[in-house]
Amino acid sequence: SEAGLRLDGAAAYDWLASRVDPSRIILFGDSLGTGIAIGLAAERKSGLLALDSPYASIVDLGQMRFPFLPVSLLSRDPFRAIDDAPRILIAVVAQHCTSDWIIPLSEAQRLVAAFPTQPDFAVIEGRCHIPDVSRSLLPRIRAQWARLEQAKIAPGLSLIHI
Repeated sequence: SEAGLRLDGAAAYDWLASRVDPSRIILFGDSLGTGIAIGLAAERKSGLLALDSPYASIVDLGQMRFPFLPVSLLSRDPFRAIDDAPRILIAVVAQHCTSDWIIPLSEAQRLVAAFPTQPDFAVIEGRCHIPDVSRSLLPRIRAQWARLEQAKIAPGLSLIHI
């Protein structure tokens, strides 16, 4: 359930935040986990939010895929990441494939537009879902983190992957 995943994410965060300065934490979510990471970033202090194959709303995505069904009435877990996005006050790094067969690029673009500041958003050419982060997202996370360290906003680094 969405509530259960949010509790799991919060537990992982609380464990790590008891051991390191929360400003050193990177919240990293991919696919369904992006909404959980966004929710955590809206509620708790962290240094950076990284998203791989994000969505705006799973219930909206379901309605797009199944327009003949009352998806919003059938869904117990709407996973509306877009509702938390306006509350994000930290740097965001995100990526999404042009031809993602699970979450359309338009969903990621809708989410990105909801953040109060423009994320570092990369569009990866090709048909994929959750592209190779080591070649595409991690270098951009490292670069963003280096800028934060240089500005003395977030020395060091710890990662929660949801």
